[in-house]
Amino acid sequence: MGKLTTVALHGENAGVCDHIKNLASGGKDTDDNLQTLCQGCDAIKSRIEAGIHQPKRYSTKVGTDGWPTDPKHPANGGRVGGV
Repeated sequence: MGKLTTVALHGENAGVCDHIKNLASGGKDTDDNLQTLCQGCDAIKSRIEAGIHQPKRYSTKVGTDGWPTDPKHPANGGRVGGV
């Protein structure tokens, strides 16, 4: 499975509360098994966990401000490098 990176979300961008190890695979519904992902990364992770692989169309790298650096990332909305 590819490495997914969480991003800091601000304003109207809504994060998704994700189980790091999904419940169907024996993950627990506890704080230490939760993370916040952007909606795009959560959708990719969910498809991978379900066995439905879809290639990424954007990079999940983040800048020092926590925002995605790839303008095609769905959480970015055209915002690159804190601008």
